This record gives sequence, structure tokens and C-alpha cells, in this order.
Amino acid sequence: MVSNTKSKVEANFLPVFDCQNDGISAYYCSPYRTSASGTVRDEALLSVGMDERSINHAIVQENMIETIRRGVTKATTLQYEGGGEKVIIPINGSALVYKEIATEFTALCKGIQAEILQSVIFEVTNVSDDSSMSFLDEVAIILYLFCHKYSCRISPATLNFSYYATCNYSSVAFSLGNKEWPIEKISGPLRRIGLMAEASRLNVCLHGVATDEIRSAALASKIQYIDGEIVT
Repeated sequence: MVSNTKSKVEANFLPVFDCQNDGISAYYCSPYRTSASGTVRDEALLSVGMDERSINHAIVQENMIETIRRGVTKATTLQYEGGGEKVIIPINGSALVYKEIATEFTALCKGIQAEILQSVIFEVTNVSDDSSMSFLDEVAIILYLFCHKYSCRISPATLNFSYYATCNYSSVAFSLGNKEWPIEKISGPLRRIGLMAEASRLNVCLHGVATDEIRSAALASKIQYIDGEIVT
């Protein structure tokens, strides 16, 4: 576990390429924290302090809030520059249903100018494929107060996309981890996700695209947004 007393949350901002409009449309806020024990990133960082039986509210809350602050700072800069790009900020959905953490999230967002939040897309992470529709809806209700566009991180094996559409998620996302996956293993799941998302009228953001072959497969699967080592 990363020691919070010896490190702070930082973030890289990865350009997100819009394959349909042929340009950078957003930046993904990828948080990380480094200590003597190593660096923890993204969804793994947001899960620090949580296990199946307990939650360390202070650690989980700090990582979530500091990630949001980094993302909002980037969104403020982009809005000042007038380019129109959005900032995608990951948020721990499993933690957000705890009243104490939801209260801190709400207090933070209330202090952010509404026009800045219009440039933010919250991406719900740390949820499992067997999450109920009522759970996804509970998270969505909290987010909708401040951000009318929100997404949910899924796994390549996700089969039920209707829950996300019913709860008004505008898109789904999943990560390939910047690994050079063999194209014969990844092309099938990409096609399936593209078709199922299209049927539910959901956009798809594919994180961690590492090769030209995977990018081509994503384009063929009608996946609109990609980021990763291949996107500069």
C-alpha cells in the first residue's frame, strides 16, 4: 500500500482521439501515487484502502478527491484556452455509495463553477460486471447533480449493456493497459463490444491502445474514442 504521508496524488493527462471526427476531443486524467514501495496508478490507486470487508474512508476519499482536483484544474485550463476538449476523470463508484464519501464529493463539486463541470466527464471505475441496475442508478444520481455526461468502466467480458443505457450513462469504457495484445485475441471482443454498445446507443472509449493493429481493430469495430501509447 502506498503511504499517503510520503506522497501525493499526481496525474498524467492522456489525449483521447475521436475516431469519428479525426481529432483530440478529450484528455483522460490518469492519477498515480509514488512512494518507496512503488507507483500505483489509475483504478488500482482509487481502490487503495478498500477490500471485501472494510474501507479506509480517509485514504479512499483522499485519492478520489485529489484525482478530481487534478482533473478540474486541467479542465479549467482547457476552457480558458477555448479548445472545447473535455476531461475524463475516473471516480470510484464502489466508494461513492458510502454516505461519508458521497458527502465530500458533493461538497467539492458544489465549489466548482458549473461551466467548468460542463467540461468534465466522470468515468465510474471499481465496479464489477455483476453490479445491479439499482447500484448503477444510485451512482448515476449522485453524478448527475454535477455532470450530465458520465461513463462506466467495464470489462471486455461484459454482456449486459442495457443497464448502463437505462441509467443514462452516455458511454462505457475499458482498458487494455497499453499491452501489445495479439490481434487474434482482441479483435473478437472489440467487435462484440462495438456492436452491443451501438445497440444500446452508447459510445465506447478504449483506454491503453498500444499498437497500430489494435487501433485498426478498434476503428473496424466502430469504437469512437481511444487513448494510449499509440495516440500522441
